[in-house]
Amino acid sequence: AAISVYNLSAGLSNFLAPAIAVVLLPWFSTLGVVIAYTALYVVAFILCPFIRVEQPGFVRQETCKGETVGIS
Repeated sequence: AAISVYNLSAGLSNFLAPAIAVVLLPWFSTLGVVIAYTALYVVAFILCPFIRVEQPGFVRQETCKGETVGIS
């Protein structure tokens, strides 16, 4: 499943990047496309800390002193 998601994201990026350029180039020059890509990178940077993936074999244990991760 992980490889499928990786392949999907790689394929979508190869399709969407030129599509964004084709849509934006007639109205905003090359600078507009660069700004759009920069904005997408900033949004991705902001969203990355919110990605949480549960991993089998790892249990999050919270204590009063902070967070520790143990292996079950």
